[in-house]
Amino acid sequence: MAEGIVDYYRHLLTETIVIRRFPASYSKRKLDAGVADVLTRPFSEVEVLAAIKRCNGWKAPGPDGFSIEFYKKRWDRMKGELMAAINELHIYDILPKSASHSFICLAPKRDVVEDVRDLRPISLLGSLTKS
Repeated sequence: MAEGIVDYYRHLLTETIVIRRFPASYSKRKLDAGVADVLTRPFSEVEVLAAIKRCNGWKAPGPDGFSIEFYKKRWDRMKGELMAAINELHIYDILPKSASHSFICLAPKRDVVEDVRDLRPISLLGSLTKS
């Protein structure tokens, strides 16, 4: 059964490689210095907290076991570690693989599952990825 599900989604999600060329004018586009500065400066605690507050806190927790509501309620205790992780990402421009891991769960759409199409894939993302 597992092999059949994997084959179904592999076929469904596989695409033919298409090479898209950038228009010649694309490389001539430049950002205004002020805009470039805003896009490249480190995130502030205020920005990160605002992003967390905008998220639905009661969605299912990700692989890390924490929901966004946990970060909302424990911001004072967690902000140091969260900001350190975010600043490390900004400085080194590398997102650790573990930060982008997710689990796929197949939830039934109907009371009786007879076919793989009767299942809905749900991705369980880590809380840092959600914010």
